[in-house]
Amino acid sequence: MGLSSIDWQTLDIVPRDNLTYVAASENSFPVPDNIFDVVLAGQVIEHVRKPWIWIKELARVAKKGGYVIIINPVSWPYHRAPIDCWRIYPDGMRALYEEAGLQVELSEMATLELARSRNMLPGHGAVNRSITKLQPGTKKRYFEEEEVMSFKSLMIKIVGWPVTWSVDVATIGTKI
Repeated sequence: MGLSSIDWQTLDIVPRDNLTYVAASENSFPVPDNIFDVVLAGQVIEHVRKPWIWIKELARVAKKGGYVIIINPVSWPYHRAPIDCWRIYPDGMRALYEEAGLQVELSEMATLELARSRNMLPGHGAVNRSITKLQPGTKKRYFEEEEVMSFKSLMIKIVGWPVTWSVDVATIGTKI
């Protein structure tokens, strides 16, 4: 065995040359029932309007005893592709898996990023945006129109922390 024994098949709703399947919608796959040992969806569920229906399609195409693995962001900023609907934590993923008839083997939040500072916080990208501006020719700061800023927020902006890092939920389930 080895990598050559793995048969990778792909599905998307946007047609491309390298896809095995093109779905007419996010909730209906043109794939036979019970054919895959492993169904993997990485960074997809946040772009699905009705994940409680979509996950049943993942379960449908998995073989009995097969695995359904979903990796989804919980701290990533809003990003349309073409839509962005959800951030789902482990408890929510367990509920979705159970609704789809999948037995949850694991559902955990984690990051692959190295903690470079004790001031790193998941999903705090807003503090890295430009909150204040310098008036030309002066060192005096002023605030955007009707923006109220705390001393802590201003210090975070000046010092540059906490640093944003991504956190994902990885969920593995078995088709019963």
